[in-house]
Amino acid sequence: MLKNAIHEWYDLPVFDIGERMGITDYLDFIREEEPSEKVMRGVDSYTRPFLIVKAEVLDSRGKIWSVFETFFQRYSDNDQMWMGCGHYGENFLETSGGMTQTQVDFLARLISKHSMALNDELNEKVRFSYQLIRRIQRENNDAVPVLLRIRF
Repeated sequence: MLKNAIHEWYDLPVFDIGERMGITDYLDFIREEEPSEKVMRGVDSYTRPFLIVKAEVLDSRGKIWSVFETFFQRYSDNDQMWMGCGHYGENFLETSGGMTQTQVDFLARLISKHSMALNDELNEKVRFSYQLIRRIQRENNDAVPVLLRIRF
């Protein structure tokens, strides 16, 4: 699903986690400072592919918010079920229940174009993190996210 949607997949640098695995057998142990590049791919010890994205959200008042999320194939035998995770950074997509095709397409466009304009309609459509939106509003005088970008 995600791996097939990202045309640059095999051109992305590889993030090697060796045999490391979180206590839940997921990749939620990866910290934002570990990957050397903004977008990297890898394979876990169960041969499930994953994608790491470090990006920035620009809000309507000009403040920049760092976001970091790892997207991974949930089951070894099902390449259609992908999820996002990460306990050591601010996630930007809500993927509970699995990534939607809209989210996959959004992420593929973000990686190829390096930035995506955000608005209420798109945020709802791609299930942009409600927690992040609320945090931006609360901490920066009702600002709203307007741009998601990957700075290479």
